[in-house]
Amino acid sequence: MVAFNLYRSIRSRPTSPDSRSKSQPLTRGGSEPSKNRFKQSTPSPSPSTSSFEPSAGSGESTYIAMVSSRLLDGVNKVFMSSSTSLSGPADGVSYKNRRSPKKANVYSLANQIVQELEVAKTDVYLLRAVARQVHRYLSVFSSQLDPLLAMVCADPSFISVCNPNHSPTQSQSDTLNNPSTRRTPSPPPPTPLPIPSSQQQINNAQHFAFELAHTAWIIKNTILDAFEEGKIPQLAKDLIKDSLEKLDGHVVRVVNPTIKALRSYLGLLASGLRESYPDANTITRKNGNIEFNPLPYHLKALSKGMDASKKILVKMTGPCQPESEAWVARITVHLIWSAMLAFSVKKPATPQLNGKQVRKATTAPSTDSTATTKTRNASPTPIHSALGRVAAVSKPRTPSPDAVSIAESGDQGNCVIVAEMEAFVKMIDKFTDGLVQVSDVEPEDELEPESVALARSALKESIESLKTMKEFTATLSTPPDKTDVPVELPKVLALHLLIARKTGTPNTPDKIWKWSWDAYAEGIGGFGGAIRWQSAVFKVVEAALKHEEKREEDKEWNKLILDLIRD
Repeated sequence: MVAFNLYRSIRSRPTSPDSRSKSQPLTRGGSEPSKNRFKQSTPSPSPSTSSFEPSAGSGESTYIAMVSSRLLDGVNKVFMSSSTSLSGPADGVSYKNRRSPKKANVYSLANQIVQELEVAKTDVYLLRAVARQVHRYLSVFSSQLDPLLAMVCADPSFISVCNPNHSPTQSQSDTLNNPSTRRTPSPPPPTPLPIPSSQQQINNAQHFAFELAHTAWIIKNTILDAFEEGKIPQLAKDLIKDSLEKLDGHVVRVVNPTIKALRSYLGLLASGLRESYPDANTITRKNGNIEFNPLPYHLKALSKGMDASKKILVKMTGPCQPESEAWVARITVHLIWSAMLAFSVKKPATPQLNGKQVRKATTAPSTDSTATTKTRNASPTPIHSALGRVAAVSKPRTPSPDAVSIAESGDQGNCVIVAEMEAFVKMIDKFTDGLVQVSDVEPEDELEPESVALARSALKESIESLKTMKEFTATLSTPPDKTDVPVELPKVLALHLLIARKTGTPNTPDKIWKWSWDAYAEGIGGFGGAIRWQSAVFKVVEAALKHEEKREEDKEWNKLILDLIRD
């Protein structure tokens, strides 16, 4: 009679708030009484919790069987929409006759797991048993997610930023990074990467992969949040740790390749800034500032590439705030560093203002061989760099008053580089808007390497460094009395700026080592890499200065360079 009453009390509670999956459900974890037995029951006084609480005196094995049944129902419901039949409601993202799980079902399963563990926390033995069931069905969940991830991650378009049918070839990349390989003058070539259209959306493989990553992330973080809020004892966390790590691995499987692809794509576009100069008729002076109207082609290509990348990031980050801010920060910091490194070795060139060549201030004659050259028949011919540098070799014209005022202020080419930096700062603000909260972070203790606070702090410091570099560059129109490098600016970049401002062709470290630009930039590797490489770079530059041909016009700049190295 006791067993009879026990079964009546258990069967009075529903096994699941929704009907079970009818499409090949998995085998249940425990025995379940027949649905036709003991139909009469007394209503539970608390419907919100009674479906999860065992009755007084109930057997543990029977209750665990019901927990197993409810968890399996939740897992089946999540993946029911991923069946090969797409004739049902259009929930989720379709890809190769599959659908991504519906978010509402994912949240429902995550909350169900938390509630099962929360109810069982009153008894340590019951908590262990429930945690083992949670671990079991999280493993089932991972096994269902694995083949879907394997399928989409193998698609080449998954890591494509732009049109997957148009990617830079090795020869295009070599031409971009080694302008000296161009033996004959030719018109400016197109950019090495396609410029996405403003209406371009992310491709289907990316969208499907992000939805799968969201599924794993929601389950994992809902459970972790419950532990942090004290809803569930830490004992259960140790029992399901392996399952949570598997879920995290699913997220990493999608996020890391995407971050790597975006870093590479944006870094390549940013590195092209070192060889690109504004086209004629794009530089104007308004309210005392140099502006671009329209935006130069090389900045426009970078801007559109950043817009396309942001569309991908918006889909990837999805519900993953604030953890996703660390992902975006990794990409943005690398982008800022690549642009700053390119700006630091960019030699000022004579620009055109309002369609007229700007008269250069009285300085030592430049020997920059990239301005003009002569062919075999001794006729002057403009040389174009790999990304379309346009030399100002038009016929002499009477400069406008605006042009004269620019010339009188010092190195007008340097002012154009400063204006490019200002335009790039605005692009970064637009890129991070809505994705990352750039805030002041002054932690009392050391931050975790993967923490959101550390990512925000690193991004804030890199943006401040970019703005400081712009201000420092503006002071280098003529040799200053001393090199007062702001603390936010890496000294390696300050060294590059001083070298590039010397007369003649800048002898930057990559040329001294006879390395390709890519090898040198990869070696420096970012803000942290700049600090590690600083002493090695300083040594090779100092040795090169001692052995170079002594010229009077280089004397002041060399003194500044040596002061920076020996400081």
